[in-house]
Amino acid sequence: MKNPIRIWCLLVLPLLGNSQIPKQPIPKIEIDSIKKIIILDAYNDNYERVWGRRYVIEFHTNMFRLYQLEEYYKNYEFDVDEIEFDSLKILKSKGISKSKAKKMTAQINERNKKRSMIKEKMDTIAWGTSKRPENWNGKKDLGQIDKKAIQVFLSTLNSKSLSPYPYLNTKGIDSIWLKKNVDRLYEKWNRMFPNAKNSSKNNVLIALKDFKLFKKTFFSTLLSRNFTTYPYMEIIIVKKSPDSIKVTSRGQNFFQVPFEINSLKTYNPELAISISKLIPNEKFYSVNKRLNPTWEKIEEQILWNIGDAYRNKKRKENNY
Repeated sequence: MKNPIRIWCLLVLPLLGNSQIPKQPIPKIEIDSIKKIIILDAYNDNYERVWGRRYVIEFHTNMFRLYQLEEYYKNYEFDVDEIEFDSLKILKSKGISKSKAKKMTAQINERNKKRSMIKEKMDTIAWGTSKRPENWNGKKDLGQIDKKAIQVFLSTLNSKSLSPYPYLNTKGIDSIWLKKNVDRLYEKWNRMFPNAKNSSKNNVLIALKDFKLFKKTFFSTLLSRNFTTYPYMEIIIVKKSPDSIKVTSRGQNFFQVPFEINSLKTYNPELAISISKLIPNEKFYSVNKRLNPTWEKIEEQILWNIGDAYRNKKRKENNY
């Protein structure tokens, strides 16, 4: 079987238990109404191994303290009991019985265990046991959190701005900026693709003069997906009243957008940046690289994608 992990993910993942808290409208969140904030920063490496860290920010009078509650690093296991095999028609169409499917699941779990052990040794050599996540539960005091950082985080949650584009404004990136930087960007693209055809070079040069297309490519870059890396961020804002707010993200690229705040999706990078100020920037699987990337890294991926964006634009224009 070629790449059984990926095939099995496509077949089985839709049936894994995925119960969700009923979605509710989001009231404005005031700092005085909060009891604590629980943050889970987790990662799934191609459904072979997983790791993560859980934190809590406790609110006291004029003091906000960060604790780490958990850290884990282990092989991923498909939970056979959570798979509704009887409703998985695609397995039946392939002649795979429930018993055979369970056997395949067990084999893949065993394979993941062996692969995870190898990667664990490699990570230990590369990072050292003090940098690589370990397995423990407890309560480690990580120090005080600046009140301003929490206020900025709440401000982005309460913000009506759900678009990613205001982020460009904060960086001074507009049509004037693009006009001034088009030559630099084109030279950078040529260094990235030294063997590109003249037709591709002409297309990219035209594309880099189109700020509307540049913005669109920025957005599509943030939303790009892959089949190997699966970050997960979960934040529970526990209020003094019975209701709480749940913020989640399964975004795979810069800023991990979109974030979902109960029923509301937001693509505002400022939310990710504010979260990065609340938890440590561990060297292993850096928070800042995901939630607060440099413009240089974002720009590089935009250049990687803008040629395809231009060709797609021309196809649509020609179809019409």
